[in-house]
Amino acid sequence: PRPARTPSPETTIITTPIRSAGCGKPAPTPPGSSINETVFSGGLTRTYLLHVPSGYQANSSRAVVLNFHGHGSNAIQQERRSGMSLLADQQGFIVVYPQGLVGPDGRTGWATGLRGRPQVNDVLFVSDLLNHLQSVLCIDPLRIYATGFSNGAGMTNVLACTLAGRLAAFAPVSGSYPPYPGGCHPVRPVPILEFHGTSDPIVPYNGSMSKQLPSILAWLQGWATRDGCTMGPTVFY
Repeated sequence: PRPARTPSPETTIITTPIRSAGCGKPAPTPPGSSINETVFSGGLTRTYLLHVPSGYQANSSRAVVLNFHGHGSNAIQQERRSGMSLLADQQGFIVVYPQGLVGPDGRTGWATGLRGRPQVNDVLFVSDLLNHLQSVLCIDPLRIYATGFSNGAGMTNVLACTLAGRLAAFAPVSGSYPPYPGGCHPVRPVPILEFHGTSDPIVPYNGSMSKQLPSILAWLQGWATRDGCTMGPTVFY
């Protein structure tokens, strides 16, 4: 690594809402369609799949959902498995499927603190991706959300810890939530909705010592405490 200098724009993570400069510009893909795009981040060319909803209008600000794939998966599979582009067309929001890099284990994933996952700054990638999207699309800076599956849900958790000032709410699915290196210090109380199968064999609901994964109830209680809730998390089946 090069010696540290004053942070250049490429190394600065934007943690607060910024105005969208993309209002009034034509969409980068015809509304109702998905397109693979790239953004430069952390010295790397990163890719993502962008779905602009049918009915998108250049002067009307839209919500955005970031949708993260699981370990060994990819953006196109995540679009297909989640069905979220169809929902986006019905509800009128923009959905973005970021693409994870290949880690030391030879499979795609997200830098959430687990062994074998990529050693990259994925939080910077998300910040740079949002900066770029807000420069080309009309996005409501107060309605940016994150969801994801498994390792992608773990990435959603990382963003709740690091980008709570910029993202509105988080809905991870079947997530693996290893302790985040450096701890989890959101700048505000964070709304979280977590979905988890109680008989999940990959990411056990009751946690796993060998995999360094907390039980889901303990993880949820951690968030309730961090959020300053006097009551614990609400669990429903």
